Amino acid sequence: MNEGENSRLMMQRKLSSKHYEMAAQHEPTENQNDCKFLSNPKECVQSFAKKALKFFDIYLLFFGMIFIIALGVHWTSSGLLLGKFQFRHICIVLIFLIFGVQLKSDDIYLASKSYKGLIWSMAAILFVTPALGIQITKTIHFATLSDENITTEHSLVQANVSAIGPTEFALGLQIFFAVPSSFTTGVILAVIAGGNLPFGLSVMLITNTVGIFSVPPFLKWMTSIDSADVSIKGFAMLMGMFLLTVILPAMVGKAIRVIPKVPDHIDAHPRILRYVILVLFILSTWPMVSKAQADDKYGNIVAMNTMAILGFTTIMHVIFLLLNWVFCAILNLELSIKKTVVILGSHKAVAFALTVIGFLPDSAGSRDLMGLACVIAYLVVLAIDSLIVSKLATVEEDPIEHLFTEKEIYRKLSMGE
Repeated sequence: MNEGENSRLMMQRKLSSKHYEMAAQHEPTENQNDCKFLSNPKECVQSFAKKALKFFDIYLLFFGMIFIIALGVHWTSSGLLLGKFQFRHICIVLIFLIFGVQLKSDDIYLASKSYKGLIWSMAAILFVTPALGIQITKTIHFATLSDENITTEHSLVQANVSAIGPTEFALGLQIFFAVPSSFTTGVILAVIAGGNLPFGLSVMLITNTVGIFSVPPFLKWMTSIDSADVSIKGFAMLMGMFLLTVILPAMVGKAIRVIPKVPDHIDAHPRILRYVILVLFILSTWPMVSKAQADDKYGNIVAMNTMAILGFTTIMHVIFLLLNWVFCAILNLELSIKKTVVILGSHKAVAFALTVIGFLPDSAGSRDLMGLACVIAYLVVLAIDSLIVSKLATVEEDPIEHLFTEKEIYRKLSMGE
C-alpha cells in the first residue's frame, strides 16, 4: 500500500470518527428530557424552570424591546422627560465605553484585513438595499396627493386615505430604505450578536460619510423626490454626535483596558457586562417611542395604516437580511465579520432619514407624515433585529462553512488527493 492510499485511509477514518462523535452528541441519551411529573413533580418543575430561564436569557433583548415599546406608548410623559435630559445619548456613551474596555487587539487586526466584507458592506448599504427597497416600494399602491386627501400646507389629514396610506408614507419609506445604517444602533446590535466592533465602526464611518453626498442624488435619480436642497451642513450634528457618543467613548474604554489587571477583571465577567449593555440599549429606546406616540395629530391615519407599514417593512427587512447572509457566505467571511455585515447591511438610520426629510420642499408633502412612516419602520426593524441578534449571539460556528469544509474533504477523497 503506497503512501497516498495510507493518507487517504487515515482521512476517511478521521472523517468517520468525526461523524460518529457528532451523531453521539445529538443522539438522545436514556431518560434525557424524560420528565415524569407524577413520580417526581419537583424535578420536573425545576427542569422546566431552567429551560424557561435559559430561553428568556437568550432572547432577553427581544422581550425587553417589546416591553419598552409598550412602556413608551403608555408612559409617554416619562419617556419625554428622559429625552429632555439626553437619556438616550447617556446610555449610548456608556455602552460604547464598555465596548471599548472589552475591545481586544485581535479584533482590530481581523477588521484591518477584512477588505471583502468592507467592499460588500459599502455596496449593500449605499446601493443594493436602497435600490431594492425603493423599487419595491414603488409597486405598492398609496393614495395620491389631492385636496380631498391631504392638505400638505398644514400637514393635516382632512379625509380618508387608502388602506396602505398616503403618498407621504411611500416617500418616507423610500427615504428610509435609501439611507445608510445607524451610527449607534446598528453597531450595538452587531456587537451584541458577536460581531466585530472595529469593523462595524469603520463601515459606519465610511458609509455615512459617503451617504451624505450619495443619498440626495440617489433619491433624485430613483424617485420623484426633489432632494436638491439637502445641505451637507445638516448632517454635521449627526457626525459630531457619532464622534462624541461612539468613537470617543470607545477610545477611552480601549485606553482603560491598557491599565494593568483591568483586562483580567473585564474578561472574567462577560455575563454581567452583557446584561448591563442589554439593559442600557433597551432603555435608550424609551424616549424615541414616547416621542413618536406623543404626536397624536395623525391618530386616525396611524390606526388605519400601521399594520400595513409593519407588514411591508418586515418583508423588506427579511429580504435584506437573507440577501446579505447569502453574499457573506459566498465571500466566505469570518463569522464575526459576517454577523457585522448582515446586521449593518440590513439596518437603517432613522436620524439620517429624518434629516433628509427636513430639507425637502413643502411641495413634497407633509414632512410629519414622512417622518412618522420612518419611525414606525425603524421600530419594526429594531424589534426584528433584536430577535435575530439574540439568536446570532448563540452561534459560535458557521454551519455553512462547516458544510463546505466537509464537502471539500469528500471531494479530495473521491479524487484521491
